[in-house]
Amino acid sequence: MLPAPVQIFACQNRTCRRDGSSTVLAELQSELARCGLSARVELQATGCLSQCGNGPMLLVVQTATGQQIWYDRVRPEEIPLVVRRHLIEGKPVTDMLYRAKHPKRSFPEWSPLPPPWHTSP
Repeated sequence: MLPAPVQIFACQNRTCRRDGSSTVLAELQSELARCGLSARVELQATGCLSQCGNGPMLLVVQTATGQQIWYDRVRPEEIPLVVRRHLIEGKPVTDMLYRAKHPKRSFPEWSPLPPPWHTSP
């Protein structure tokens, strides 16, 4: 069985949990399912990603290339934007990038997930 094309690691350690990471994780699970991406995105609740005080943190990894995109201080209401723009359109959300990992708000080229995926009207 091939690995999922994208992996998302959602910190669930103490500080991120205090800042609402469990709600972010639940919203991400729901949005992936709503868009028909659950089988193509491996979502993992993780321990500390060593970025304490900047959470909730999401680390998005393109499996084939190992490219990483980091998002910090993620809010549940931002999840649909991340799924649509980053995963479906292949354009990481520049304004949400974690500056410690993306100091110029730049990122490597990212390939969108190919259809089929579902979007709401």
